[in-house]
Amino acid sequence: MSGTEDAARDGAGRGVDVRRLDAEHAYVAEVDGRTVANLVYTERDDRLVLVETVVLPAMRGRGIATSLVAGALDDIRARGERIEVECPVVARFIARHPAYAELQED
Repeated sequence: MSGTEDAARDGAGRGVDVRRLDAEHAYVAEVDGRTVANLVYTERDDRLVLVETVVLPAMRGRGIATSLVAGALDDIRARGERIEVECPVVARFIARHPAYAELQED
């Protein structure tokens, strides 16, 4: 089962589209075509440093952050990239979904 499916089992938001915007150094979550959350990253050496996840206040509590993080990590894995985690939201997600911990390993 993929991480996204695991996240869905945990009650992640439905109807959330996740996209990577390289020019903005962010992954965004969109609902009905509207950006409602982002996961900001920087690049350090050969890794993406996941810095901060922000969800619009009116959209919190709907599993959007979970969908965003799962989608971002799935994309990062598919690209063969590695991560460093500074964002506590991402750190908690990986703690609950340890299959993603491999993205932090050398």
